[in-house]
Amino acid sequence: MDVARVDITLQNLNRHEFEAVFFPQIEEAVRWVDQRIPDFSLVGVGGSVTVRNSGLLERLQERQITILDHWRPGQTQAEQQEIFEKGLQADAYLCSANAITEDGYILNVDGRGNRVAAHCYGPKHLYLLAGINKIVPDIVTALDRVQQAAVQNCRAKGFKTPCVETGVCCDCDSSNRSCRAYLLLRRPTRAVPVTVVLIGQTLGM
Repeated sequence: MDVARVDITLQNLNRHEFEAVFFPQIEEAVRWVDQRIPDFSLVGVGGSVTVRNSGLLERLQERQITILDHWRPGQTQAEQQEIFEKGLQADAYLCSANAITEDGYILNVDGRGNRVAAHCYGPKHLYLLAGINKIVPDIVTALDRVQQAAVQNCRAKGFKTPCVETGVCCDCDSSNRSCRAYLLLRRPTRAVPVTVVLIGQTLGM
């Protein structure tokens, strides 16, 4: 782990009005976030591999907390849509970042738009859990990284997009493409405070 790189990223995120903290291991980060979310909270969740593999949701479920999980099996499309909409009214929204730049910006790409919508309007607080593998030098390399993340996402979901075949984003016209809405946060919006929880491990896509 490049400690100097992590330090400068944290400094720049904090300078840009994000709350940014660091934990060496995911278990420490999970305990910290769990303590920040009060009982009886309504918690939204984005489609984040990092969050869903962290054990945080299971920990929250042991408390008096309602989790809005659109990945729960057996849901109808209407039920999922209701969860997406309620997520924008959540007390806390849990997600990750596709890329975090050393100069303190956050870039995410989305197919449906519910996740990036929650980054800028609706929830009372946004928590972004991200491994240090998400750190990149600047916005140009961030764009490269999110395109590769979109390739992995399409492959994981079994989509038949050109990038799944070639491994490279070609800005396709496929109806299944997942890279549709790009959101660059240079600062948190006035509507949603953002806490970035950096973790000293390789996590997620």
